[in-house]
Amino acid sequence: MADILGTVVGVVSLGLQLCSGITKYLDGVKGHREDIASASRQCQSLEAFLIQLRDMQSRIAGATNGDAIERAVSSVNAELDGLRTFVDEIRRSEDSSGSFSEWISERKKQAIYPFKRSQLDRLETQLSKANEALQTAIQVAQLYVRK
Repeated sequence: MADILGTVVGVVSLGLQLCSGITKYLDGVKGHREDIASASRQCQSLEAFLIQLRDMQSRIAGATNGDAIERAVSSVNAELDGLRTFVDEIRRSEDSSGSFSEWISERKKQAIYPFKRSQLDRLETQLSKANEALQTAIQVAQLYVRK
């Protein structure tokens, strides 16, 4: 059962770190609030589900079917790893070497459109998959934890 708790702690920690990074990224997008509204809501949902899973940790220790919970949480972990990979790609694509001319060039691009629509669509898809996996894990845990 300690393995499950360790996995839950790791998943919650990773998920909350990702939510923080995604929120910072979305907050940095200027002038396109309508475009990012869905991704923002999905990120907020992900954070709420992660907190719900975190709050269930002590009850998960007494679960009657740890294997089912562990599989569900492992699925969440896989989705969060995919989300982390994508967030890392976005971050790398937006980092500049720091030269002034590149900085000016980046600001011109941001003035036109500060993010790629395809990146936002992919972010929303990744967030949706992570939310679905997390909801499933919570439901499985609720089935097997002692009340």
